[in-house]
Amino acid sequence: MEPVNPALSVVLPVHNEENHLEEAVSRIIVALDEPEVILVDDGSLDHSFTLMKSLADRYLGVRVLRLDGNYGQQNATLAGLLYARGGWVCTMDADLQHPPEALPVLLAAAAEGADVVYGVSAGLSRKPLRRLGSGLRDLVFRAILKKPAGLRLSSFRVIRGEVIHKLRIPKFAFVYVSAELLTVTRRIVSVPVYMNPSPHKTGGYSFGALARLLVNVVIHYGALPGLKKHRLPGPPYRISEVYPCA
Repeated sequence: MEPVNPALSVVLPVHNEENHLEEAVSRIIVALDEPEVILVDDGSLDHSFTLMKSLADRYLGVRVLRLDGNYGQQNATLAGLLYARGGWVCTMDADLQHPPEALPVLLAAAAEGADVVYGVSAGLSRKPLRRLGSGLRDLVFRAILKKPAGLRLSSFRVIRGEVIHKLRIPKFAFVYVSAELLTVTRRIVSVPVYMNPSPHKTGGYSFGALARLLVNVVIHYGALPGLKKHRLPGPPYRISEVYPCA
């Protein structure tokens, strides 16, 4: 039987990751001490969901959420966060760009008193467009979200469970998890870790996708008059299936 309140949960949003998912879950199980692992199927078109259920049958503590469509990584991550039961909750990509073996480094930093610890790449990108995009994102986040100077963000992080309990499902479709976290705590730090190269053709946001992201952050989290009418209506996600049911 699963523990009622696991010490640690790991949330992986999954979209067409059948080639990496089994290794990711097995490495998480080895790296950590009996974590709860929540796999969120974000409208996968390959065999990811079938594999996710097989992993839940194989490993104690693995749970699967299936969304009723493709909502995007941020929305799927939020769904997993709000479903997690751990005293600490980790979020990471399912493609092994974020090494599970680095999670103890993030947890050690969190033990020093932070509510959220981001694992960020130890090296900065040498690509001019990537550096420009990172600079624009930092500027917008500092202006709109009051992000502390020097804090770097990523989807690889650990979050205190009490902080997650303060999060609510937004009333609009667009979600950015870091923006939600910045509304409930300022005890946030980032630590450098080694990141693996992305197995996909492109890693991270393209410049155009990043520009659209920043516009949506301004619209959905900014306080300027008239922004509300431009916010995307509808729920950020719908859960169609939970496996196992109990």
